[in-house]
Amino acid sequence: MGGFMVFFYFLLFAISLVLVLRFVSKTSLVHKFTKLWQSLADRFRVYQFYKIPQFNEHFQENRLYRKISVYLDSLPSIEDSDFTNLFTGAKSNDIFFQHDAANSAVHDTFLSAKLSWTNQKSQSDGIRSFVLKINRSDKRRVFRQYFQHILTVADEIEQRNREINLYMNLSSENERWRSVPFTHPATFDTVVMDAELKNKIRSDLENFSKSKQYYHRLGRVWKRSFLLYGPSGTGKTSFVAAMARFLSYDVYDVDISKVTDDSDLKMLLLQTTPKSLIVVEDLDRFLTEKSTAVSLSGLLNFMDGIVSSCGEERVLVFTMNCKDQVDQLVLRPGRVDVHIHFPLCDFSAFKSLASTYLGLKEHKLFPQVEEIFHGGASLSPAEIGEIMISNRSSPSRALKSVISALQTHVDSKKDANKAAQALTNSSSGRSVDESGEPGGVFCRESVHTVREFKKLYGLFRMGSRRKEEPPLDSSSAEILDGLLSELLGTGVFILINMNYLIGAFKPSCNISITFSDAKTRKQVPLKKESGQAVLVPLFQSQENISGKINIEPIQGKKVEHNGVKVELLGQIEMYFDRGNFYDFTSLVRELDVPGEIYERKTYPFEFSTVEMPYETYNGVNVRLRYVLKVTISRGYGSSIVEYQDFVVRNYSPPPSINNSIKMEVGIEDCLHIEFEYNKSKYHLKDVIIGKIYFLLVRIKIKNMDLEIRRRESTGSGPNTHVETETLAKFELMDGAPVRGESIPIRLFLSPYELTPTHRNINNKFSVKYYLNLVLVDEEDRRYFKQQEITIYRLQETS
Repeated sequence: MGGFMVFFYFLLFAISLVLVLRFVSKTSLVHKFTKLWQSLADRFRVYQFYKIPQFNEHFQENRLYRKISVYLDSLPSIEDSDFTNLFTGAKSNDIFFQHDAANSAVHDTFLSAKLSWTNQKSQSDGIRSFVLKINRSDKRRVFRQYFQHILTVADEIEQRNREINLYMNLSSENERWRSVPFTHPATFDTVVMDAELKNKIRSDLENFSKSKQYYHRLGRVWKRSFLLYGPSGTGKTSFVAAMARFLSYDVYDVDISKVTDDSDLKMLLLQTTPKSLIVVEDLDRFLTEKSTAVSLSGLLNFMDGIVSSCGEERVLVFTMNCKDQVDQLVLRPGRVDVHIHFPLCDFSAFKSLASTYLGLKEHKLFPQVEEIFHGGASLSPAEIGEIMISNRSSPSRALKSVISALQTHVDSKKDANKAAQALTNSSSGRSVDESGEPGGVFCRESVHTVREFKKLYGLFRMGSRRKEEPPLDSSSAEILDGLLSELLGTGVFILINMNYLIGAFKPSCNISITFSDAKTRKQVPLKKESGQAVLVPLFQSQENISGKINIEPIQGKKVEHNGVKVELLGQIEMYFDRGNFYDFTSLVRELDVPGEIYERKTYPFEFSTVEMPYETYNGVNVRLRYVLKVTISRGYGSSIVEYQDFVVRNYSPPPSINNSIKMEVGIEDCLHIEFEYNKSKYHLKDVIIGKIYFLLVRIKIKNMDLEIRRRESTGSGPNTHVETETLAKFELMDGAPVRGESIPIRLFLSPYELTPTHRNINNKFSVKYYLNLVLVDEEDRRYFKQQEITIYRLQETS
């Protein structure tokens, strides 16, 4: 009996406990108890906090802040936050979550470490910052890998959900740009424009987007500027939208009327992002009205001043109705690279509009429309497009309406001409000057002539010289200025032999440089600054360099000189310090004393056993070159200079000691890998052989790659520039490995464009190579381990 009662009370207690737990689970008591327990546990742990502000001290956007925001919005835990914002997506039935920056924390877990994110707003300047809380004991183990994971995930999400935004500048100090989705549907296919011009612009934009290294090699900021000019309604705004769609760039629409001063305009430019299209509309109105607080100097600095270099991969677009009244200082090359005219509609553009709006390739009314266009009628594409939209249900009615509108425009022009003629006839007749001669002879027809003569004057002052020569000296310039003034003062147009004028300032002789063994010496390609490769002679580090130099005066001329010399130069040029060459080798041979050259003359030269310690190199930010430079010195004008490049290669024997590389990669209790490479030094056509051993695998690895990376370092100290390129990517494994598995490595170097390793060349630059092992797990987390290797050039066998 006693045993039965015990069982009964136990059963009653169990049922009561189940009912209580069921009741508690339906309330918030469990949640509150969990938070209370977590709060108590936090008091006994040591945390570190990291702040990621939205803007840096120069008020430029911190791109890491945006990446973190994208990453946090992708976390599953955001749905469990106390406060979460809901938004519709691109489609009306799409709903996505976004963290509430002000009211809740977002929790994340990475490699068994628990992390927490909050968002704070500064009371002093109103700038928001993300704050990461991480356990101090986990910090060393996961910190770098965690941020690498954030950047990788954010990049993939942005690439997948890439949308173009339109940014508009505000008057607020804390938030200068407000964005909305850019939904303008215009593309290059829908823009009405000459097909050849459209293809040229499309090609120009495509080349620009792929030219980062080219611009850096030139020492120029990676940006491009366009001027779109033409009457209203000719499609300039639609063309801007088509450019943004083609490049997938965000659009920044600068409203100058909301800019307070020049500094404010600079700050707006600093807060734009790369891959952006910066638009200033109606620039001519701003320049003529002068109604804003921005000065002309401030606008010019915005276009190509020092502030415009703080950021790259930008396209600046300026629009205006007419550029004739605009100061050419604003439109010079460098400030505006490409000018695109948007004219009123002609018959060719009309046919494109009819095809797009009405689906008509041909129609019986087309000849009549063409005849009216040839008669001088013109409307904007916007006006004709609106007529076609209003009558799209009936193409014939639409064409008749266009014909009526064009005819009305022709009639209005005729009426205006009649009124002007009547006004002219009622005036006092032709203007006559004091001498009785009809006025306006020079000022009407020769104004254009004067402008063209000024252009010619500029051309033969700078365009006809060799690139290496400096501008004309002051005495020559004064003579030309006097000649120009005399011609313009008489008001007489003189026909001048252009070839004679331009030829007068060409070099008076031709120079050619020939090496003694040019026919038998090996030629190798050398990439020039234009990007084209030319064949030049190949030399080794210690050789005799000899040959001959031919100087041949142009027929009918003689060359007076103060001496002729040839120099052998080894130079280093930094692309961020363009034009300054650092000579590490400089040898000179005097070829001739002062005198005159009347006919072809040959000078032999020889440089015996020249020490050329470094190999020719063309990199991203630096160039090392060898060149022969011939100079004809002249006392009365600029010297005549000719260059001949050649390539130097340094060959090395196989190293006597070439140790293998053995390393370990490990994440505590998760992953342990050993990898081994057979050598640490490889020649340019070598093979990398190795193995990878998996000793512990508790994470799911999706794939593994081996990369060859080149790291180019130029400069020194705070002025060091580092450029890293991935030259090769070799997939080692696709799938999950198991414990005890080994994977072989066999990577051939010959297919890749490698150079030997350069270490601290003349204290100016270094080039190093690394083998980078990359592991990616099923959650797309990336794990890296890299090891430096040495590359050398082995003597080629014939």
